[in-house]
Amino acid sequence: MALIMRKPITPGLRHSSILDRSDLTTTRPVKSLSTILAKHSGRNATGVVTTRHQGGRRKRYLREIDWKRDKRDISATVV
Repeated sequence: MALIMRKPITPGLRHSSILDRSDLTTTRPVKSLSTILAKHSGRNATGVVTTRHQGGRRKRYLREIDWKRDKRDISATVV
């Protein structure tokens, strides 16, 4: 992993750098194994806003993983 120096467009970016992770993988997660978490917008079970600043945000994807591992004698393939 290499360091990528950012362009100093603003004073906050002047001496910042990020990691280049392109050599780790080039593939995206499998679409059939990822679901979108539902938004709650900071509301509880009665619909009252209890957390501030929880409005619009990006879609949060959840990868479906079988954590129980209770399937015996089944051949598996890694996708």
